[in-house]
Amino acid sequence: MTSTTAKTDTRLAPFAGVKVIDISNFLAAPMSAMFLADFGADVIKVERPGHGDEVRYWGRNKGGVGLYYKIRGRGKRSVTADMRTPFGVEVVKRLVKDADILVENYRVGTLEKWGIGPEVLHAINPGLVIVRITGFGQTGPYRERPGFGTLAEDAGKGKKKACTTDDPEHVETAQDIDGHQPFRGSHIGREIGGSRGGNHRGKDARRRGLI
Repeated sequence: MTSTTAKTDTRLAPFAGVKVIDISNFLAAPMSAMFLADFGADVIKVERPGHGDEVRYWGRNKGGVGLYYKIRGRGKRSVTADMRTPFGVEVVKRLVKDADILVENYRVGTLEKWGIGPEVLHAINPGLVIVRITGFGQTGPYRERPGFGTLAEDAGKGKKKACTTDDPEHVETAQDIDGHQPFRGSHIGREIGGSRGGNHRGKDARRRGLI
């Protein structure tokens, strides 16, 4: 298991003692797990064998690892497991046994297809908080569509645009929704903190239908 050095003093951090399993890829969901690590959570990232997270190869790199990944992957430990295989599924099941949070961002139905959907995971750990980040959510008419952050932001008018008459297709982004991602971590923190009395498993989050 490898790790990315973080400067967080976990003895003083609000999420110290919280275990997070990050099985996500790319940007939004790994960034959410990054903030949890910043606040002291023990984050274990599961990556594809031989390749890892796609962001490892983005932009400039040092030592074969993208500098951008060094930001998004900070404070996390890393293991490899192919979740499309029985062995990879077993790895995830073992990791969630004593975890507090699982973060994923695959297309709707993917975890269920692999045999690690919410019903399976909650049978192993009833108090597990499952954070599912997709372009269009788990329900609704667009739920099965793939989505990326910029697409969802544009559809929800989360970006401010400046278009010129000379080039109506030109869009300049002044602010985007990614700037609000820290609030995801704080929201999860409230849910865990409110139910922490012993095993801090996020039961209040389940009661309120957040997972």
